[in-house]
Amino acid sequence: MNNILFIYPSWEERAFLGFKTDVEYPKIHTVYIIKKIKSLNIEKTSFYLKKIEEYCVSHNIQARFIDIETNGVVIWNILKKYISELNREDNVFLDITTMSRNIIWASLFFFREAFIYHKPNSYSDTWISKEPETPRLLFKHSGIIELGLPTYLIIITGYDPERTRQVLGYYEPQKVFLVIQTGNQLNNNIKNITLVCM
Repeated sequence: MNNILFIYPSWEERAFLGFKTDVEYPKIHTVYIIKKIKSLNIEKTSFYLKKIEEYCVSHNIQARFIDIETNGVVIWNILKKYISELNREDNVFLDITTMSRNIIWASLFFFREAFIYHKPNSYSDTWISKEPETPRLLFKHSGIIELGLPTYLIIITGYDPERTRQVLGYYEPQKVFLVIQTGNQLNNNIKNITLVCM
């Protein structure tokens, strides 16, 4: 199992100082250094890229450079190539300190494909899980919240209508968008009728 770091250094000093902190603990074995072939402040950026490379050599860290362009499709394909080479056992760290948004989102997309979810052979006909606590929306990931404005909810349901009712009762939204599974697998066609008619 290797500890792998992805970084996108800029002309700022914190790009190098942050990198030094990143590799101290846990011990990083390989650093993927994403760099634009052409960029603003190329001289300053090159200075810190050189310092990062020298640090890797002196600390026995493998440095792999990923050259990218400004074309979104090219960036997408290059990141896909490198990220797909990783092993599932590797621990991957993504330093977004000076990383551009399009690279952050593209990287997260491909890392997401490495997530593991083991599906059960079947689902319970009764409740799958109980949520006795107050329903909560994920902080900073639940849209725009402003006092006095009407509440709209987008709910992606499972097969537990009671939990959906609990959320509706607690937040009392003005409008609800209910997203349900389609198709006949897992008796969707029967269970969806129950959900819609709740």
